[in-house]
Amino acid sequence: MVAARRQFSQNRYPLAQNTLNGFIDSYSKSIEAAEAYYLRALCYREMGTDNSCNAEADFRLAISKASDDNVKCLAYAGLGHLYFEQGGSAQTEAIEFYRAALKGIAANKPKDVVLYRLGVTLQNNGQWKEADSYFSICFGEFADSEYVDKARLRFGMRVFRIQVGAFGQLHRAMEKVAEMNKTTWQADWSSLRRDGKVLYAVRTGQYNTLTEATEALRAIAAVEDEAFIVTGRAVRK
Repeated sequence: MVAARRQFSQNRYPLAQNTLNGFIDSYSKSIEAAEAYYLRALCYREMGTDNSCNAEADFRLAISKASDDNVKCLAYAGLGHLYFEQGGSAQTEAIEFYRAALKGIAANKPKDVVLYRLGVTLQNNGQWKEADSYFSICFGEFADSEYVDKARLRFGMRVFRIQVGAFGQLHRAMEKVAEMNKTTWQADWSSLRRDGKVLYAVRTGQYNTLTEATEALRAIAAVEDEAFIVTGRAVRK
């Protein structure tokens, strides 16, 4: 196990996997077996999506064999990541895995990414207020995390919108709004700051779930090829 941990820390994932294969073959009933399955699952995950089935199987074995709550919760987090990264409807499966992980995962990284991704997945499913509770913990407990700024940006959002442009001059944004309002896509503008500069974003639509927004994007992309989905605050109609 010492060798496998070292190899993994050196990003030598195939070698670490082979070392763990030998350990598991010899000590599958040992106390450390759960950690071995968890670590091998991480190796599979790092080695690419072609290994995702093996990773999932090992995360589940780690959960079933773990006597250490932290190892079990880390394995639940690993399952959450697998489903989150598949995107689409598979992300819904990540919610319960992430919730299970948070019941006992140590109060340090990777708890920050679990909190952030759980919030994102809840927003995708239209559970906006619950998502805020996880975002607030993320930026409240992990001031130095790479996920803090992302969590702050998503906090308080209530809908998905489609952004069709961002302009440095207000009159250009207003022209785009007028252009959009001549179609079935009613738009509005709002200011935002990016890289220290003020831009005027033109957006249309309000959608509760990511699925609804994605369907709308397919339609609008036919005439607005640079359109993309963003989170936003509800706009009064």
